[in-house]
Amino acid sequence: MWRRAWVTGMVGIIYLASCGCQSLEKQALEPLPADGPPLAYSELVERARRQVWAAQEIFYRDNWEELIKASDALHETGQRLAQFSAERVPARCREVWPKPVEEFRQAVLKLRESARQHDAIQSANAFQTLHLVLKQIRPD
Repeated sequence: MWRRAWVTGMVGIIYLASCGCQSLEKQALEPLPADGPPLAYSELVERARRQVWAAQEIFYRDNWEELIKASDALHETGQRLAQFSAERVPARCREVWPKPVEEFRQAVLKLRESARQHDAIQSANAFQTLHLVLKQIRPD
């Protein structure tokens, strides 16, 4: 009897853990509330990083419709990053600002288009650009 309870408990824990992972992915791709407070630069870059990783997982599963939706979320984040003036970004980013954000936004558009065409090569190229830009604009 206690074995059945233990197995049931373990199955429940595994289920909750798997739900938690999925909700983190979905949470990163949720639109920000329009009336919410603006995010700090570091928070927005971290959000972009989580979104890129979530979108890459969607790409890995060949879920093209979800990848289009993920690119919409990335587009929103890119729009918000573009609103930062050079004075409000870390010192190491100021000299090249806003060029990296424009590269980010262009890569997101490329990702969206390649997802619509189910083009894995172009999607992978867009992800490469997104990762490189995020490395360049990281807050630390």
